[in-house]
Amino acid sequence: MTSLVDGALDAGRIELVLDYAGALAVHEHWLEDLAASRAADLGPVIADMGGRNLVSISDGRVDPAKVDDIDAWLMPYKGTARTLLWRRATARSPTPIPPRSAAPSSPSTTATASASRASPTPPTDLHHPP
Repeated sequence: MTSLVDGALDAGRIELVLDYAGALAVHEHWLEDLAASRAADLGPVIADMGGRNLVSISDGRVDPAKVDDIDAWLMPYKGTARTLLWRRATARSPTPIPPRSAAPSSPSTTATASASRASPTPPTDLHHPP
């Protein structure tokens, strides 16, 4: 979705997408999730997306209602061996590898970013590598 490409949930852009969809008579479930993403609590939207991803990935063979932890099902290696591999690769790298959460360098954050590169933390999310 181009309205979300920068990662920001901008109510104005979301409203514009919903207006266009309405004008084109498009009534897809993802539009309901997009509309619900304007609420302060994103839990229901994230749960719905996770359940739909589970159904899609399993080609409908897995019922989300029968899965206790959809995130664990979708990301079985989260926080396990991948973390160890990342630490090993970081230790061998001739250039420090900053973690994904490191802030971009600017005059006020240069020291913080340098400190982050000096002692990086391993990623915890399979879908967001460092």
